[in-house]
Amino acid sequence: MDKFVTKITTTIESPSYSSIPGGMQVTSSSSRYVLLFPFPTQGHLNPFLDFARNLASRIPYILIKIISTPDNIQKLRPRFLDYPTIDFVELPPFAENAENTENTLQMLITETLFHMSVEVAHSFGSRHVPLYTSGPYAVSIYNSIWTHLPHRLTPADVLTLPDLPPNFTIHGNQLSQNMIKAASSYTQDSPTTFAARQAEFCKNADGSLWNTVGVLEKFWLQHWENSSGRPVWAIGPVLPISSNEKERGGEDSCILVDQMMELAKGLERSEQRFIWVLRNPTGFEVGDKFRSEWLLHGFEERMKQKWQGFLTNGVPVIGWPLGSEQYYNSKLLEEELGVCLELARGFDANINGEDVAQTVRLVLEGDKGVKMRKKAEDLSQEMKKVLMKNGSSVQSLDNFVKTLRMWGEEDMKPR
Repeated sequence: MDKFVTKITTTIESPSYSSIPGGMQVTSSSSRYVLLFPFPTQGHLNPFLDFARNLASRIPYILIKIISTPDNIQKLRPRFLDYPTIDFVELPPFAENAENTENTLQMLITETLFHMSVEVAHSFGSRHVPLYTSGPYAVSIYNSIWTHLPHRLTPADVLTLPDLPPNFTIHGNQLSQNMIKAASSYTQDSPTTFAARQAEFCKNADGSLWNTVGVLEKFWLQHWENSSGRPVWAIGPVLPISSNEKERGGEDSCILVDQMMELAKGLERSEQRFIWVLRNPTGFEVGDKFRSEWLLHGFEERMKQKWQGFLTNGVPVIGWPLGSEQYYNSKLLEEELGVCLELARGFDANINGEDVAQTVRLVLEGDKGVKMRKKAEDLSQEMKKVLMKNGSSVQSLDNFVKTLRMWGEEDMKPR
C-alpha cells in the first residue's frame, strides 16, 4: 500500500496554463501543489471537495489536485469549471515504475484511512496534514478503543478509556460492529492492525484539519493539540460555496421498514408538530414521486390538517446512532452539550411507537425539553458566528493558509 501511495505522488500529470479570474495565470511546470486524497465515498469525499473550493479561493496561485476514481472524476469535473487551479487525478494502476515531474509536492492532505501516506509525504520532504471529517471527541474515543484492545465487553459493560480525561467511559453497546468483533476476540488480523495504525498515524502528522466548530469541541480540540504537540485547525462546518450541490447523501445508514413504521406511529401519537424528511427506498430514483404506501395506511391524510408553516428556534436532537462515529456524536450532543436525548442505539434496537411518542413529548414538552431547546438555541447563535467575516472557523482556515505559505518557504528534506 505504501508503494501505491508513492506511485500516486510521483505520477501526477502536469496540467497546462490555467487562467484565473483577474488575469493571473499559473503554470504547473515549476509550481508547488497541494494534493488531496479523500476516501472515495460520498460522506468522506464531499467535505474534501468543499474544503478544496475554500482553499482555492484563498490561495489562487497554488495548484490543488484531488485524487479519486475515474467514475467520481467524471461526475465531479463539471462542478469545478469555475476553479481552474483545481484538477483531478485518477487513481493509477498498480505499476512499479514511475516518472517524477518537475512539480514540488508541498503538502499532502488525506483521510486518516490512508495512514501510510504520512511516511510517503515525509519521504518527499513534504508536509502531511489529515482532514478529519469527524470531530476530535469521536476520533479520540475511536483511537483509544483500537489502541487498547482487547476489551471483551458485553453491551451492558462500561469501559474506561485511559487516554482521555479521568473517568471517561463508554458502554459496550456504543461500539460499532467491527469494534465489537475485534474487542471480543482480539487477534492481530489485518483489519485490527489497520485500525491500530490509524491511531498511531495521528501522532506523526504535521497538524490536523477538523470539520468541526470550536464552540462545540473546544476542550477536545485543545486536548488533541496538547497530546499531539501539533497545531489544529477547526474549519467547520465545511459547506459548499454553492447551494446547488446534489448527490450529497450516502446509503450507509438506513433503518428497516418495520422500524420506520414504528417511527411513524410514534410521531403521530406524540401529537407534536413535525417535518419528516424521507428518502425513497432502495431501487427508486431520487426524483421519483413519493408513494403513500411507503408509510402507514392513511398517514398523510391524517396529518394534513396538522401541517404548520413554521419552525421553532432552538431545535434539540433525538438520537438513534446506527454505527461508526454516530455513537460518539450522539454521546457528545447528549452528555457534553445537553441538546440530545437518545431513543435507541444500533441496527438491532427494537423500538415501538409508544417509546417514540414519549421521547418526542419529553423533548418538546417537558422541563428537560425546555432546557435542551434553550441550549440548542444558544449553540445555534454561536454556530452562526463562526462563518462570519471574523468568525473562529474563518480565522482558523486563514491561519492554516498562513502556515501553508510559511511551510512553503521552508526547505524541507526527506525524512
